[in-house]
Amino acid sequence: MVSIMEDPEEGWGRFRNLPIQRKLFFTIALTLGFAILVASSALLIYEARSFRPRTLEKAESRAEMLAEILVPPMEFDDSATCAAYLRTLRHTPDISSAVLCDTGRNAIASYSRTAGDPFPHRVRTLPTGPTFGPHELMYLLPVSDHGHLLGYLALREELPSFLERLPQYGIMLSVIALSLLALAAMLALVLKHTVTAPIVALAGIAKAVAEDKDYGQRVKSGGKDEVGSMTAAFNMMLDALEQREHSLLESRALLQSVIDNSMSIIFVKDPEGRYILINRRFEDIFHVSLQSVRGRTDRDIFPEESAEAYRAGDLRALAGGRPVEMEEQIPQDDGRHTYITVKYPLRDAAGKVYAVCGIATDITQIKNYEEQLRQSQKMEAIGRLAGGISHDFNNLLTAINGYSMMALQSVEAANSIHGFLEEILKAGERAAGLTRQLLAYSRKQILEPRIWNLNEIVMDIEKMLRRLIGEDVRLTTRLAPDLKMVKVDRGQLEQIILNLALNARDAMTGGGELIVKTGNAFLDGAYAATHPEVAAGPYVQLEVSDTGSGMNRQVMSHLFEPFFTTKEPGKGTGLGLSVVYGIVQQSGGSISVSSEPGKGTTFSIYLPTTPVSGTSQPEGGKLPEGGAFRGKETVLLVEDEEVVRRFTRHILEAQGYAVLEAVDGVKALEAIAGHAGPVDLILSDVVMPHMGGPELAERLRKESRDIPMLFISGYADGGAASLGPFADGNDFLQKPFSPYNLAKKVREILDRVRTSEPES
Repeated sequence: MVSIMEDPEEGWGRFRNLPIQRKLFFTIALTLGFAILVASSALLIYEARSFRPRTLEKAESRAEMLAEILVPPMEFDDSATCAAYLRTLRHTPDISSAVLCDTGRNAIASYSRTAGDPFPHRVRTLPTGPTFGPHELMYLLPVSDHGHLLGYLALREELPSFLERLPQYGIMLSVIALSLLALAAMLALVLKHTVTAPIVALAGIAKAVAEDKDYGQRVKSGGKDEVGSMTAAFNMMLDALEQREHSLLESRALLQSVIDNSMSIIFVKDPEGRYILINRRFEDIFHVSLQSVRGRTDRDIFPEESAEAYRAGDLRALAGGRPVEMEEQIPQDDGRHTYITVKYPLRDAAGKVYAVCGIATDITQIKNYEEQLRQSQKMEAIGRLAGGISHDFNNLLTAINGYSMMALQSVEAANSIHGFLEEILKAGERAAGLTRQLLAYSRKQILEPRIWNLNEIVMDIEKMLRRLIGEDVRLTTRLAPDLKMVKVDRGQLEQIILNLALNARDAMTGGGELIVKTGNAFLDGAYAATHPEVAAGPYVQLEVSDTGSGMNRQVMSHLFEPFFTTKEPGKGTGLGLSVVYGIVQQSGGSISVSSEPGKGTTFSIYLPTTPVSGTSQPEGGKLPEGGAFRGKETVLLVEDEEVVRRFTRHILEAQGYAVLEAVDGVKALEAIAGHAGPVDLILSDVVMPHMGGPELAERLRKESRDIPMLFISGYADGGAASLGPFADGNDFLQKPFSPYNLAKKVREILDRVRTSEPES
């Protein structure tokens, strides 16, 4: 028994593993067999114990009935009648012999089923009552009438043996067995529908739920008994599991969506560095799938150097037991990218570390922006320096060029000094051109759109371009002789040519040719339809071409974006072409580019023509003969640079004007307050200590002093915007200015003011 219990594959263990229906079948079969055995035993015992009493009872009953019948013939000693009555026993097969005796036990009449039956001779020795033999029952009954003994009646009944009675027992047992079988079948059917079928269905669905995670199935409820309660509880459990599974799937889908749509790389590795999970960003960047990397390490995916660095970061997070942040270099199709990676350990419910998770965010663009910002700040500092130098240099050039012009006007042309003065003036004008280029570079120039011949600007800047592009690049200019005029700011146009030339030089690392070409063009409606910033009509074309490395379509699509550059870090700000684009747009023109890798690049700029022919608009030099620009008005000159102030006063006084001086805006207010007469014009520098020109204009406006102003400057921080609300409605003269331009501008303003005054 012990061995059976210990071995689950034998005996009771095997029975325990059987399906419940087979268990029930075996249980009912064993119960039925046991019931039949018990019934058979009970029947045999019952028969064994009740056979003689029943036989005796039946014999007594027959004997008493027969005795009552025999009383009358015995009283009349009618033996024939007695014999006739005895012969009626032949209808009772159980009684084999019968003898009727007198009181002396002498036979009066007898009956025997077989001849030669010795029973009548045994009557004399029979005791009164029943006598059982091996196979017979003999019964001697006194026959009396009202207590008067008439004689004796002896009956002999043959008893069947056990084997003879066995068929009778078999029938009885068969009936019992069939009854039990029917009962068992009914019981099995009832149990099947009420117990086993629900349990089997319950087990099947439980298995499906466990193996297939199919939470949508339900067991039919059979009632309110224990099985029904268990079924209902199981269905309730499935409802809860289905809801939990649905919520879990939704949460998992949401989490997966968040992970997959993240722009950061997300991954999970086990403590040995084998990948467990990666997101879609990881797959897209490294061209792998979760199935292909699961179970693999960084050594299987990345170069050894990178893999070692990644593994070192994992170990830091695992060893520290808390998040760590590090900067990693990750190779991609377009080069190495810089990522900020946060790695942290994952713990199970028991607190044991089972994985490390990493989130890597690409900061390459931010790094580039930081570098661009540093470069931009550096360029801004250089620009401020250039602007400051230009400011001081323009003040000096104003005096140098102005006095040179005045000296030339007072010296005869035959005098040898006249030639020297002309050379000084030419050098000064070249220096003025250089300051304009510095201001264009630093973007500190106040815009002055004027009418120009583009060829003259190209020729003036040609020498500077040759120095910039280097000896290994050949400069070729192709200038159209009949070029139309354009109205642009010269400094801005020089900046366009300068920026395009510098870009072309960088694209020709092994040398090449830079071609600057001008010409007339007509942009038709088809071109205007694809370039909505321009209208159809005549334009002047400026074309800058190089024989450099060229560009692909992807680079060209970002070409004019601020801070976009293909140069190495520290080699470019990415602002040059965006500035070019802005200048062209501001001038009402259009710019297009054509390029192919290895075939060079061509920039085509179209500027609208102006209805003026001939040469560029002259700036003027010497003062004209006569009194064209003379006057007697009072002019307040506000200038902090003494050499400029002295030169300007000399020009104004030479033209007949009364001049008041001030070194800044504060002194100018004092001069106005201390002057007895009116001040007809204020000629003021823009940038001065204590109070500049725009601040002076603001104070005068608040005091309701309506005095016209002429601003002069060679540099303004922020360009024309530095004039603030006085950029419009006031005049401006760029340093260095000539005596002619100064006298002309002052006279124009005073005449305009006088014309606009109402007549009294």
